[in-house]
Amino acid sequence: MTEMRTIPVLPLRDIVVFPHMISALFVGRDKSVRALEEVMKSDKQILLATQKNSSDDDPAPGAIYDIGVIATVLQLLKLPDGTVKVLVEGKSRGRIQRFTDQADYYQAGVETVDEEGAPSYPVITGSYDTTFRWSSRPIAVGTPLSVPAPLFTKLDQSVVDEEIARLAADD
Repeated sequence: MTEMRTIPVLPLRDIVVFPHMISALFVGRDKSVRALEEVMKSDKQILLATQKNSSDDDPAPGAIYDIGVIATVLQLLKLPDGTVKVLVEGKSRGRIQRFTDQADYYQAGVETVDEEGAPSYPVITGSYDTTFRWSSRPIAVGTPLSVPAPLFTKLDQSVVDEEIARLAADD
């Protein structure tokens, strides 16, 4: 069953946040800061959707991907230069059905995407398999390594707790 609701949208540059992923973001655009201020007044839910062109400072609704992640704002810190550092946790995938006429910040009617029966992504699986095969081959002692970037990083709860404590100490 999918749920439809109207929530603020935060367009992201050069990053994709997935469900169950915790990420620290630096936000500087006025519309984005206003969207974060709005969600802090209520249930702290916001849709994080990547914009199609990262150099676009004011993307039109059509320049934002329609699939993103509905996230919870865990912590928000306003910095002296007017930007905001925010810690978010992806909860579930969401699809933008329509943008509202809200002028102060991006807001849209968002439908929760049911993960049941979601397609698998063989490209990711293949990349992971290639990385595994590369890392398990024998290498002569003293050989310089060129290690590919890890595809996935598993967060230990203690790492998350330390990051939250570190952000709180910055207040």
